[in-house]
Amino acid sequence: MSQPTSSTYTRRSTEIEDDFDPVEEQREKTRAFVRFIPSLLRDTWSWLRHSFSFWVYITVVAAGAFLYFFVIAQPFYVSEATISLRHKANVSSGVGSILNSVMATGASSSELATLTAYIESPEMMRKLNAKFDLRKIYSTEDRNPFTRIKPDSNELDVLARYQSLIDLTERDDVEMITVDVYDANSARAKAMNDMIINEAERFMNQLSLEIQQASLKYARDEFNAAMVAVQKAGPVDRSYAEQRLSTAQSALAVASGVASDQQVFLVRISNPTQPPVVTSPAAWTNTGATIVVAALLYLIISLIFANIVDHRKV
Repeated sequence: MSQPTSSTYTRRSTEIEDDFDPVEEQREKTRAFVRFIPSLLRDTWSWLRHSFSFWVYITVVAAGAFLYFFVIAQPFYVSEATISLRHKANVSSGVGSILNSVMATGASSSELATLTAYIESPEMMRKLNAKFDLRKIYSTEDRNPFTRIKPDSNELDVLARYQSLIDLTERDDVEMITVDVYDANSARAKAMNDMIINEAERFMNQLSLEIQQASLKYARDEFNAAMVAVQKAGPVDRSYAEQRLSTAQSALAVASGVASDQQVFLVRISNPTQPPVVTSPAAWTNTGATIVVAALLYLIISLIFANIVDHRKV
């Protein structure tokens, strides 16, 4: 019997390499993993059901919620104020009344949105920061590590934290805004709210003045042009120039009335309060809500796992 030679081994090795398909091997590994998933889910569900019962889960969730809302979360005083935007009374003339009603009605919701945007703007934050040093307050007096900013935080971080600690509720139907300011110090919360409303009032007054000037600009320009035309008009054109001047005077009077009625006043319905007790967060309410949501989540996951296991058995 002849012994296999080295060439025989080489030929067999070559045949084995020719039969090896790395793509097919990867596919087989993938199919094996897919077949393994149902058993993994079934074993996981069995472990959860026997070792991590519903009551253990709820107890852990309740303890975590209690720890967060009663120990970790920063308690805040909430200073509340209500402000309203009001226009001047409508003018008595027919044309003025029509223009005023159209312009005032269309502007109310946008004016509320403009005022809200200004209160939440970087400009308002900078003014408050200059007086109260918001960066120091938000980095040293906030005990919650999840919301506390760093002492060297940039302006965007301070702005984001400032915006999260004011709550603006708009009521377009009555042109009112409720301003809630959250702070760890009751007196400071009231002082911040006072400053916010004062700056908002100054902003609306300036905005109204600019709108009035823009509304009167065309009428004033036309009146001035008519005056120059009358002064330069010859005997033939004088009648037309005087008629143009008379029309410009009437238009200027109407525009002045409409511009006056466009003036917006910020009225304090209720001044900022100085809260005697902490009202945020509502620890008991939040803890209860967390437990309810966790229980519903457990129920949903249980149904999903049970359905997978039952389907696999079939």
